[in-house]
Amino acid sequence: GRLIYPWPISRIYFFLQPPPYIQPMKTIVHVNQHKIRAGEKDVLTVKTYKSNDYASEAEIVVDGKVVAKIVYRPDNPLSCGAKVWIETEGEVRRTLRG
Repeated sequence: GRLIYPWPISRIYFFLQPPPYIQPMKTIVHVNQHKIRAGEKDVLTVKTYKSNDYASEAEIVVDGKVVAKIVYRPDNPLSCGAKVWIETEGEVRRTLRG
């Protein structure tokens, strides 16, 4: 015979897939100016609800690919003098305030 399912196949498929309603964890990268002034190297704080981690560089990863990088290089600043910046090859949308 024929297999008889007590519910539709689409419902079985739903249970096999990861739930689409799970939100990714929010992450905030904070630049600690007091650590920059104190001459420390790990001045970026990567914050989630689970932890606070410190770094001198942080990569933003989407679908396994690095889409942006936050860099702190006090010994090799940009020509404008910036010691902290964000690098990306992606599109950047800007908002002017004021």
